[in-house]
Amino acid sequence: MKILIVEDQAMIAFLLEDVVLGMGHEVIGPATSGRQALALAQQGGFDGALVDYNLEAGSTSYEAAVVLIEAGIPFVFLSGCGETNDCPELQNVPLITKPFVLSDIEAVIEGFQS
Repeated sequence: MKILIVEDQAMIAFLLEDVVLGMGHEVIGPATSGRQALALAQQGGFDGALVDYNLEAGSTSYEAAVVLIEAGIPFVFLSGCGETNDCPELQNVPLITKPFVLSDIEAVIEGFQS
């Protein structure tokens, strides 16, 4: 599978890349800004996504998340707090809170296959 990573913190992005690659999948990204996330979401060509909501310079992945929902691409938010609670269209998106455990990320990726 191809997995999009949207994460602005380099250490976390590298960790997510390691998990995806270690599972035998391909990484798209990582996108570090809302603009990059939106462009990659619109481009498509991936099977699932791991998405941080708050990104660099005060941007968010909101627009990219809406594109993913409309395209029917499964994804999960990775976040330190519940920023998406104010967005009704995003309330049904699964959330893994930071800090997370790797087994949770692996389980999400395995769920993209079903």
